[in-house]
Amino acid sequence: MAVRQRVLLTGATGHVGGRLFFHLSSQDALQTRALVRSSRPLPVWTNNAEVLYGNLDDRKVRQDALRDVNCVVHLATRGFSSAMEPTDEELANEEELTLGLAADALRAGVARLIYLSSIHAYGEALVGSVDDLSPTAPNTPYGHSRQRIEQ
Repeated sequence: MAVRQRVLLTGATGHVGGRLFFHLSSQDALQTRALVRSSRPLPVWTNNAEVLYGNLDDRKVRQDALRDVNCVVHLATRGFSSAMEPTDEELANEEELTLGLAADALRAGVARLIYLSSIHAYGEALVGSVDDLSPTAPNTPYGHSRQRIEQ
């Protein structure tokens, strides 16, 4: 019997993350581990996954979540209000957090890290086509922050 790959998903209770969480946890070839901040009740289908509660700010939590993981899919953000631009301090803290997660994943021997960034790294939201060859052209502090994390 083949060993199932373990995937760690951050941001699993968000809009995109929740849908990806549902998909990943339904795959027989994967063991899904989700790191979530809130202890609010989760849908019954999450019983197919391992759910860890904690905050990515806590390095011990990150290290525990990364144990025996083959792949990390990182979608978590600090939950900025969509009505207000995040402050420079909030953006810097999120950049530091994401880079800390990447460094811890490397130390833990994680083979792959997938970071879902934002269309804002490419300029105006949802304008035109964007692919792997598109140059980044952020025009907001948030877009510049996503670009720095990608780099």
